[in-house]
Amino acid sequence: MGKHVNDIVGMVASPSGIGYLLIGADGGVFEFGSWTQFWGSLPGIGVHTTDIVGILPSTSESGDILVGSDGGAFSFGTGAPFHGSLPQPNIEVSDIVGIALTPDDGGYWLAGAAI
Repeated sequence: MGKHVNDIVGMVASPSGIGYLLIGADGGVFEFGSWTQFWGSLPGIGVHTTDIVGILPSTSESGDILVGSDGGAFSFGTGAPFHGSLPQPNIEVSDIVGIALTPDDGGYWLAGAAI
């Protein structure tokens, strides 16, 4: 690839199970295997951060959602609709560690670290 990356914070398999995504703390997304469509990344749209902690692929494999430790969610692609993020209604957290789809595929849950 010709890239040096030292801030990988997550990995997730594609819903088909053939490919996978790696996510960097800066919101950089790297796809491998059958995950052939690149939906975007935070550095690509000029967003500068170092707190991305997770990535969630859409079940249709036509998008993904990134989440930061502050609960900020970023949606890319047509199959990963944006359902909101915690900083928008002024909810202040710093311990989000992951993201998961709701059972009906109509939204997502953000998980915080247990203190």
